[in-house]
Amino acid sequence: VINDGSTDGTLDIVKTKAEMDSRVKVVSQANSGKPSIARNRGLKFAKGQYIAFLDGDDVYETGKLEKMLSVFESQPGVDMVFHDVCLMDSTGVRKASSYLEPAGFAESVLTKSQQINHETFLCDPKELFFFMCTKVTTIHTSTPLIRKKRLDCENVFFPEDLTIAEDLDLFFRLVKTGGIAYINKSLSLYRVYPQSVTHRPDRNVFDPVSSLIRNYRRTPDFLSSYQRKTYRQRIAHDLYNVAYNCNKQGRHKDSILFSLRSLRWSFKMAPVKEVVKA
Repeated sequence: VINDGSTDGTLDIVKTKAEMDSRVKVVSQANSGKPSIARNRGLKFAKGQYIAFLDGDDVYETGKLEKMLSVFESQPGVDMVFHDVCLMDSTGVRKASSYLEPAGFAESVLTKSQQINHETFLCDPKELFFFMCTKVTTIHTSTPLIRKKRLDCENVFFPEDLTIAEDLDLFFRLVKTGGIAYINKSLSLYRVYPQSVTHRPDRNVFDPVSSLIRNYRRTPDFLSSYQRKTYRQRIAHDLYNVAYNCNKQGRHKDSILFSLRSLRWSFKMAPVKEVVKA
C-alpha cells in the first residue's frame, strides 16, 4: 500500500492490517500530486508474479482476482487480463450501464476476438489498439491484472511527466505486443466525482492528448493508413476541445495555439472558427 500523503484515516487502517498480515507492506510518502509517482514506487516494492492496481477511491468486486488468475492458468500466452468497469458517483450509487457497453466495445473488438468461454476473449491486438486510439481509454487502472515479467520489459512504467493519462501511455505499450485477454463483466467500481485529479476543473487537459500523440509517433507501422488517418482525426478533435476549454477560461493565446495544432493533425472548420473568436 502506497500512502500518498493521505489526510484521512487510511494510514491507521493499513497499519492495522499490516500488523495482522505480514504480506501487507505500507510505504508512506508526501503527496506527489501525480498517480504515476505513487504507482511507480509501488512497482519497485512489488515481488509477486502478477500486478494489479487499486486507487483509494475505487472498489474491487468479490472474486475479481480469482477469476482473472484462472485466465492466466488456462492461457499461458496471456500477459494481461482486463475487464469492464461499473461507474459510480461519490456516494457509491452505481450508474445504469458499464463503461465499455455504450462505447460499442463488443461490436468493435469482441466480434473480432477469439472467444475462450462464455465470458472471456483473446483480443486481436490491432483491433483493441485501434479502439483505444480512436474511441475511449478502454482500460481503467483498476481493471487489469498483468504479469510482472511483462511489465519488467518496459524501460518506463507510468511516465511521471504526465499528471493524468499516464496509465493510458503504459496500456498502449502493453496492448501493442499482444497477449491480452478480456473478461466481459464489470469486476471493479470506478468512482466519478469532481474532486478527483481526473475531473477537477484545473486539471491538465492536455495530458490525455499528449499520451495519444506519443503513442501515434511510437507506432508508425502498426496501423493501416485508414486507421492512422482516423487516429489523426481523434487527436485533432481532442486538441480542438483543449482549445475550446482554454478560450472559455480566457486563455486566448493558448486557445489559438491549440487550434492551430488541431489543424495540423486534421483540417476542420471548427478550429478555424475558434482562432477567429480568440
